[in-house]
Amino acid sequence: MKFRNVPAAAFGWAMTGAIAFAPAAAQAQTQARCIPAADAQAVAAVFLPSAVRAVRTRCAPMLSRDAYLKQSGDRLLSKLDGEARGQFRSAMRGINRIAGTDLDLSTLPPEMVQPLVDELVRNKLGTSNIDSKGCKRIDRGLALVDPLPASSLSGLLVMVARLGLEHRSAKSGRVDDAVSLFKICDATENK
Repeated sequence: MKFRNVPAAAFGWAMTGAIAFAPAAAQAQTQARCIPAADAQAVAAVFLPSAVRAVRTRCAPMLSRDAYLKQSGDRLLSKLDGEARGQFRSAMRGINRIAGTDLDLSTLPPEMVQPLVDELVRNKLGTSNIDSKGCKRIDRGLALVDPLPASSLSGLLVMVARLGLEHRSAKSGRVDDAVSLFKICDATENK
């Protein structure tokens, strides 16, 4: 399996992980839930460090010593972890919106939820499908976006995912099952 659209796939995996929090009844609904872009960005910010860790673990044996992830991976993760801590409550609000639940996940301490997020991402990311060529592409992509602040990385991820969701929806008339429970919308669409 080729690994082509890294940002959209990573966001899709993050949202798929978020959906794992959803009750079965919410998953059975056919109408897509509207998640505001700001909440989607917070979800991406919380899931992104786990995704980078999983990719780094998979790709480490396939990358040279001078690869970005080997040279700067710890610094990147530190930056992403800092952003994730600051976005936790908003991310849980986004997950609640996707799940369609009144359960307020934001009342749980981040240190209790983060291990669940890490495990969800590790299990759902599908890094075993990333080959050496994919690892090099991901490494190069991360090096290119390195100068951006963490908030811009999660924002970029949401923008690319939103474009991908809109494109797939327009092309096929529907979105993939894994993400059909939500759409990323402007705050005004949610009212």
